[in-house]
Order: sequence, then structure tokens, then C-alpha cells
Amino acid sequence: MKINVWDIKDDMPERIHGKEEFNDLVDDIKQNGLIEPIVLNKENKILAGRRRLRALRKLQYKELEKGKEFIIMQTRDKLHEFDIFLSENIKRKDLTDIEKGNFFEQRKVIYENLYPETKAGATGHNKGTKKDIAQGAKPRDRFTLDTAKTLNISERTVQEKLEAAKLVRKKPELAKLQSAKKIIKENNLQEQKKELNKNIAQIKLQKEYDVIVVDPPWEFNQTFDDKGNRGITPYPTMNHMQLSQIVIPAAKNCSLWLWVTNQRFREAFELLDKWGFEPKTILTWDKVNMGLGRFLRNVTEHCILAFKGKPYFNNKKWTTLISEKRTTHSTKPEIFYKMVDEICAGKKLDYFARKKREGWDVYGDEVK
Repeated sequence: MKINVWDIKDDMPERIHGKEEFNDLVDDIKQNGLIEPIVLNKENKILAGRRRLRALRKLQYKELEKGKEFIIMQTRDKLHEFDIFLSENIKRKDLTDIEKGNFFEQRKVIYENLYPETKAGATGHNKGTKKDIAQGAKPRDRFTLDTAKTLNISERTVQEKLEAAKLVRKKPELAKLQSAKKIIKENNLQEQKKELNKNIAQIKLQKEYDVIVVDPPWEFNQTFDDKGNRGITPYPTMNHMQLSQIVIPAAKNCSLWLWVTNQRFREAFELLDKWGFEPKTILTWDKVNMGLGRFLRNVTEHCILAFKGKPYFNNKKWTTLISEKRTTHSTKPEIFYKMVDEICAGKKLDYFARKKREGWDVYGDEVK
């Protein structure tokens, strides 16, 4: 049995291939023939081997022989046909994360047409053991679960590629990052920065505070695609000029605690001058566990205590050293807030905070 090359139906998604790569394929088929047959369904629609078909047409092949140059595969439905296409393409090195995300979206449309209950919100199996389920583990998305299982990839991979493709449609400029992780990370940073700017604008309109903690998102002149640097900050940073423009809502008599990294002491003291505060002493936080560091490995962080006017300050036991194990990136130790609550009084503000805190007003894009 033979089939005319031009009678083969081709309605699978278009792939963008490099011209050089395609020409290499054409030359190989011209020299060695079609070593790997293309795959068709019973209606002569191509399921796998689209590039090979294009190459054959360019070489002006007229007919293909069944079993040698093409095979017919029995398929269950459109989803099965699309999965055959995906299985051939999804692990190609030249397939970008955005292309993978677009293909997953096309599969999702087919999947939801086949299983409408999924589109209506039905979920797949719960994560983990019965104990996990009893403790409230969230159900897994059925489409994501099925796609991961079918293509033998992780659910997170499916989710990341889908999210990246969706973000690139909204923000085409993100496409240049190519990597799904980088696209998602950059988008999160942009959104956090919007929230940060909103908080900065809002705080200027609030009341004056007697006690203020400031944990600036110091800029380190590093980029998020610097693969050789493990210490890249996972949040939007601000340069010295931007920080100096912040209006600190301080009362006439105010104590300010300014967190500073080992590299930013000069800028920190300049900020205090700009904000009208006089440095009094430096608190050191012993993080117990060693962290990263470009020159010496970091195990400490510092906080400058500064006054404006004559604020209430009653300390009977606290020294210039506190010790507590570090937790998540940039999160300050609970013992620090315990200390401040004990020795300072009045209206308290935690600027660039990570979470809500009883008795404090908090502002920051990461507040939970």
C-alpha cells in the first residue's frame, strides 16, 4: 500500500524550526532516505513526523510506502492524537518553554472538551496519603495531573509552562527571558514593585510613629540571570537614590531601627542623615547557621539604632547581640521584635515588613 505525499492531512500546530536545522534534515533524507517513518491515523492525518513530511515534499517525493516510510496508528480520540504529537515534540531541545506552554494550552482545550466536568472545576486525586488528605491537602488539578502522567513530566513543569505562556501573552516583552521560571519570577517582581510603590505612596498619608523599623530592599548591582551567583535577591530592590526619597513618618521624638547588610553601612548612615536621625549604637544578629557571602560567608546581620529628638527608651537587659536561627530569606528574627516591644513605646511601624504583627502597623509587598 502506498499513499500520495500530498494526500496526507496536516492540521497539527506549526512549529518554528531553524532554517539550518531543517536543511540538515532535508540533506539527510536525500542521502539516506527516510529512516524513521511518519505516523498517520486511519484518515491519513499526520500524527508524528511533520518536519519529515515537509522535507519529503521539498524533495518532491510523490508516494510513500506503508510499513517502510509511513505507519498507521489507531487512535482513541483527538486527545490521544494530540498526545502523540506532543510526545514527539515536547522533549526536543529546541522547543522553548513558551512553545511548550502554548502546546499545553491547546491540549487543555481538547481535554476540557472531552471532559467538560474538568472545566467546571472537577479535580483529580488528592496529594499524599490519607493522613495528608485528612489534614487538608489541596486536590490536584485533573488536567495537570493527566498531562504530567501522559508525558512523564512533573506537574510543576506543566504548571510553570502554562503560566509562562499566559504571562507572555499579557506581557510580550517577557518572551525574551525564554525560561518559564525566569518569566514567572520577573513578573512576580514587577507586581511586587507595583505594590511596593503603592505602599510607599500610601505611607506618606498616615500618622506619625514613635518607633519605626526599616528593612530596606538594598540593591546589590546583581541581575537575576547571573547563574554564577546564588545570592540573588528574590524580591525587587531599590537603589540609594530611591531609598533616600522615602519620607519617614516619624514623630517629633522617634526611635528608628535600620537594618543594614555588611556592604551597605556607608549608605545606611547617609540615609539616617537624610531622614534626620542620629545614630546611637549597632545591634548585631547572630544567625547561627552560616549563609552565603562573596568574600566571607555571612552569619551576621546588623541594625543601627538611631534617635530623632528624645524618644522613650527603657532598656535593662538587652545587649548589642541577639542570637536566633535564620528562617526564610530576609525575614528578621522574632527575638528582635520582642526586644523592641520591651524597650520602646508608642505607635510602631514596620516598614518593608514580611508579615502582620500585633501592635504594629506594617507596610510591605510581602506582608502576609
